[in-house]
Amino acid sequence: MTRILTGAQMRAVDARAIDSGIPGELLMEHAGRAVFEETLRHRPISGARRYYILCGGGNNGGDGYVVARLLHEAGAAALAVTTGGRQPSGDAALMAQRLAESGCSTLSWREFGAELPTPGAQDVIVDAMLGTGSAGAPRGAAADAIRWANASPACRIAVDLPSGAVCDTGAVSEPTFRAELTVTFACEKPLHRLYPARSACGRVVVRDIGIPAALLEGEHSMLLPYDRAAFLRALPRLGPLEHKGSRGKLLIVAGSERMAGAALMAAGSALRSGCGYVTLAAPEPVLAAARVRLPEAVALPLPCDAQGFLDERAVPLLREAAGRNSAVLFGPGLGRTPGVRAALEAVLALQKPLMLDADGLNALGGAPLRRTAPTVLTPHIVEFSRLTGLTVGEIEADPVSAAVRYAADNSAVLVLKGPGTIVAAPDGSVSVNDSGNPGLATAGSGDVLSGVTGAFLAAGLDAAEAARAAVFCHGAAGDLAAARLSQYGMTATDIIESLPELLRPFDWRRP
Repeated sequence: MTRILTGAQMRAVDARAIDSGIPGELLMEHAGRAVFEETLRHRPISGARRYYILCGGGNNGGDGYVVARLLHEAGAAALAVTTGGRQPSGDAALMAQRLAESGCSTLSWREFGAELPTPGAQDVIVDAMLGTGSAGAPRGAAADAIRWANASPACRIAVDLPSGAVCDTGAVSEPTFRAELTVTFACEKPLHRLYPARSACGRVVVRDIGIPAALLEGEHSMLLPYDRAAFLRALPRLGPLEHKGSRGKLLIVAGSERMAGAALMAAGSALRSGCGYVTLAAPEPVLAAARVRLPEAVALPLPCDAQGFLDERAVPLLREAAGRNSAVLFGPGLGRTPGVRAALEAVLALQKPLMLDADGLNALGGAPLRRTAPTVLTPHIVEFSRLTGLTVGEIEADPVSAAVRYAADNSAVLVLKGPGTIVAAPDGSVSVNDSGNPGLATAGSGDVLSGVTGAFLAAGLDAAEAARAAVFCHGAAGDLAAARLSQYGMTATDIIESLPELLRPFDWRRP
């Protein structure tokens, strides 16, 4: 299993490895050699290429000293530039001494900056300044070095993490080193998966540096990547005795006269995600379109007001319909009216698995959830701000913690939508999605995710697994659509049309 450990966990693992008899200098030597090898794999030595290794004052700088020494010994034009405000100590001091003995040129940033060179596109800048324990924005020489590096066309490579990125939250400072390759050690850290730091990492390569696997496995991974392998484990395969009831019955409460498309996309994606029986409960103008576009969906007309929005008279009909279904999806395209709020109160009181999105979230606002039945909420960051009272900036500073708190406080699964979508469960487990592309940022994409999630809830998956699987499925279908049509040109309907191909591995095969 892929492990993602926090900075503190990784430092604890390093300490236990050293206590077990592995010299710290050997781990540092292995780390530097790993970066050296990946650097040459990415940008081989040539006569016209210079390598600038920016070294901080801590262990990250020690790794950089090793990189500089090995490059020099391999015949590269390498220069180590120190940016730390203090002399290196411990293993880093030993590596600095070995660097000096190798004859590799070393300058302080002050000396280097006196005649600041302008690297070319053929050159390489290695960031070994700030490590996993750094806090606050880079200052002084480190900040100046980052700005110099980012302004150049040179290839930029980060050691463990880009300086300025926050290890455990995925936040970035001003400035943050912008790498095209990051070489990390033993396992990934949260910032390698969480945006916006993930954008600053470029391609991430994990290298073994000799830490025993048992030490890594002894640490609980607070953040679990959710990938295709996890998805294939989650969904049940079809069996020969399936019927439409066994594949789940989903009640979708969605749409209004002006927003019929949201309901159609939610229902269409639920049907394409394997749901056996979909009932679309909506005002008549929505159902008129559904009868043409989605003849497979059962229509349940709901009373609406003069503007075409859900009316309070719909509440008894919803209660009755929910009793015939295994899960409820509430929200897409409903609008923000008293009738919608009344319907939400009725739905919340039902002991049915519930998926809340869009206007369902708007109707909930900051009110606490008081449900014992499985519940999934899928806000984007602005909707999550309304749910929690936190500012967007406060959420962006530590999205995982914010999601975990909300999930625990409300006994619900929280899906914080965005690049690297986060799924937080009430038990404290958190996953980050591994599929998707920028083309998913298109109108109706969220409605598609709602339908997929509702289908998986109706099929009997527990709320956390349904949410994780749906988020991956939605993103992976978006990847198929982008491969076929381009990220620029794909639409939400294209995502729906890609779902069947993605779900083909779950088909029943005749013995």
